[in-house]
Amino acid sequence: MNRVKQFVRAITAHIDSKDRKYISIHLDDMEQDFFYAQSMPDQRHALNVSYTAETIYQSMRSDRDKVDAELLIRSALLHDIGRTKNDMGIHGKVFAVLMHKFMPRTSMNWACPSRKGFLGFWRHVMYVYYHHPEIGAHMLENIGRLKESAIISRHHKKESPGDPLELRILRKADELN
Repeated sequence: MNRVKQFVRAITAHIDSKDRKYISIHLDDMEQDFFYAQSMPDQRHALNVSYTAETIYQSMRSDRDKVDAELLIRSALLHDIGRTKNDMGIHGKVFAVLMHKFMPRTSMNWACPSRKGFLGFWRHVMYVYYHHPEIGAHMLENIGRLKESAIISRHHKKESPGDPLELRILRKADELN
């Protein structure tokens, strides 16, 4: 049932002027280019994750002073930029989710960065599905956003004791959205 709700949210996703202002406050022009290269559902998801992360941060009683709130917000807005609308789109996302759910080992083995061949597009979709954190991190490294890159590259990895608070909050906000 949760996946059905996600699908409905994806096909009805939009952002408004308030959202655009929020984005322009927290992201510079290069970061905005990455943000807006995502599909509309991914843009909406990133905004929801960012708003949730900000709420989690604001509700913290202890350790709040150990969190870089701007880093958290930027990381939340950019956490899925490795998945662009040209790589996946809504049909690709549905395909990837179903493949991962029903054939996880096959879908992981099938993932390939190349789009060549008869099934190249679908194999590329699976590659992006599994590797978008690393792809996005590399994009951010190329423009000098090393702190954001370090967080984004690990947002789908299991929690470890040395994880920064910003990463922990991002994971929680992502799970809630």
